[in-house]
Amino acid sequence: MIVALLIASIIGGVSSGPLVRSAPEECPLNDGNLLTVKLFIKNVDMCLQFCQADPMCNYYKYYDAQDGKPPQCFFYETCGRTVYEAPPECVMSKENCLGIRPFVSSGEDCQKMCQKSRKCGYYKYIQDKVEEEEGSSEVVPKG
Repeated sequence: MIVALLIASIIGGVSSGPLVRSAPEECPLNDGNLLTVKLFIKNVDMCLQFCQADPMCNYYKYYDAQDGKPPQCFFYETCGRTVYEAPPECVMSKENCLGIRPFVSSGEDCQKMCQKSRKCGYYKYIQDKVEEEEGSSEVVPKG
């Protein structure tokens, strides 16, 4: 069994609504991170409101009307948001762990899961090894 840990980044304060960020000027379109494009959005504030109402939207980018094209609002699930691998001395506790996800196939997949969670800033991927003792096998985490 492979286990992935998603560890919350503790940032001062508690927000009352979903944490949504304006995407950087160049948000890369990769790995299916673009959720949708809404047309005829009046302004950046309306774009933000629509993104906040969509549980999958973590980033948005508003573009004014140009060259006969209507105003557009791009919704992104991820936008190259940096998350970090938790150091070995980071001890998992209920205060810093968002969840444990078994059967994650790689550290890269664990990192992507963390990037998709608005509250996750650190992740820990633990690859299990199987120890055999007198005909029985037991799963023991390496890390």
